[in-house]
Amino acid sequence: MPDIKFNCLKCGTEIEAEATLAGKIIQCPGCRNAVKAPENLMAPGMILGGYELGMLLGKGGMGEVWLSTQDSMQRKVALKILSPSLSKDPELIARFINEMKMVAKLDHPGIVSAYEAGHANGLYFLATSYVDGKTLDSMLDSGTVFDEKDALSIARKVAESLLYAWDKHRILHRDIKPANIMIEEGGAVKLMDMGISKSLKDDCSITMTGFIVGTPYYMSPEQAKAEKDIDQRADIYSLGATLYHMLTGHLPYNATSTMGILARVISEQLTPVREINPKLSAKCDLLISKMMAKDRMERQESWQEVIDDIDDVLDDRVAAPVIAGASGNQHSKKAWLVKIATVVIAFCVVVTVMILISQGHKKKSVDSNDEELPSIVNEDIPEPAGMKESKPVRKHEAVPAVAVNKDAVPENKTVESHGSTSTHVTQPSPVKSELHATAGENPEKPDKGALFYSVILSPRLGLNEKERERLAPIVKDYFKELKQLRDNRPSRGFEFKENLGRINADMQKKAESVLTKEQTAKLMQLLDEKIKIAFRNYFSHPLPPPHSQNK
Repeated sequence: MPDIKFNCLKCGTEIEAEATLAGKIIQCPGCRNAVKAPENLMAPGMILGGYELGMLLGKGGMGEVWLSTQDSMQRKVALKILSPSLSKDPELIARFINEMKMVAKLDHPGIVSAYEAGHANGLYFLATSYVDGKTLDSMLDSGTVFDEKDALSIARKVAESLLYAWDKHRILHRDIKPANIMIEEGGAVKLMDMGISKSLKDDCSITMTGFIVGTPYYMSPEQAKAEKDIDQRADIYSLGATLYHMLTGHLPYNATSTMGILARVISEQLTPVREINPKLSAKCDLLISKMMAKDRMERQESWQEVIDDIDDVLDDRVAAPVIAGASGNQHSKKAWLVKIATVVIAFCVVVTVMILISQGHKKKSVDSNDEELPSIVNEDIPEPAGMKESKPVRKHEAVPAVAVNKDAVPENKTVESHGSTSTHVTQPSPVKSELHATAGENPEKPDKGALFYSVILSPRLGLNEKERERLAPIVKDYFKELKQLRDNRPSRGFEFKENLGRINADMQKKAESVLTKEQTAKLMQLLDEKIKIAFRNYFSHPLPPPHSQNK
């Protein structure tokens, strides 16, 4: 049997050829014209197991998805084809076949239907229904911020589909995200790509030790830790993260590297949605906070509970504007009481804040375990085009010199200057380290990258002497690139973010050659925190992932 089947683009004749002829010129038996056999075995016009490939819809971690036509039924389908390079891996083949079996079990209007799974011409494929519409991801990319009612209604339909998959078949999705939720022209919501789903009912289910499955931006903390015993609460978290993005236009957690994102998902406190979008209701804020709780024991226990909570928010929105039964005088009295109470509360809050500010100016304590990191770039960074922000009050900080003498312990002193407090640290030993020595001839103005490394990174990462020596030049070059980016940044914020992502990807790669994965993750997290403060005006929109990170 021939290994390649494709159609002549001129006359439409089906051509069969041996795999050895891939990429070579052959003669069409129909029109006698010279045609080139496809090199990668997948091209428009090819026939695979009774499906004619039309247009490439997308690529994923395991293969490609093509808009195809089923010859026997003359209908359009989405044909998912496993990458030929992966077909020789028994573990991946088992995972792909496992997906085929699980998707075939699902019969729900909110989940794409599976038509056929097969193997032809040395390729594994899965044919599913083709959904004509827009993904939430494409809508968010265009700048759409969803209304609370619309977003909750979409989330409710997704929850109903996942309730069916879990309760009937004990199947998880494990990659809930905007790109996998499609809105059809008529408004129907379809959940796509059960490609990395996992059934907990079958003993033959695939488990990959240490293999992280999912998309970092929407991944639950337990998935970020590569834990094996996950359940439907991981999907509940991911749907909550998707809701967060829909209602605010911002990702729940963002960073300049995949490791940085995962570190924040695991440990960083979530910013409430109402701080970003004050128009949202308090109940909606509580719903998302519960769905995205770090501890899965604090989330909803089931999809039915999620649906009930969403209904509670939607019902409250409908009932809130309706006031019935009370007389005019009673309503008027209640309104005045509410206004008076509001004024009193506001007055108390203002007085309290003024007292706290006054006390803060008098005394400021410094916690040695949570010290403020020294700046790594100048504060007078020009704002991107079209963005305005009030300038913060500058703090004058005296940064300690770095001494080789390990017995020399710095003495902290608190000094007040023009109403603000800054911490000056004196150093008993004048001996400078190599890092400090490379900062420049002026000892009062050391290299900021070297200081940040020696004062903060080295002790926090617990590095030994050899690791410090190897990492020092890497960090120094990294801050040089940041300075160049700051001085020569493009006017368009998107280009800036692309360049910053490249710099961080290169930094992560170099750091991994010196440090462990855990140390690298912590390093990137510390760098992310300072970069986001220094370049804060460029982070109002999601950063692209580093070039080195593929799906």
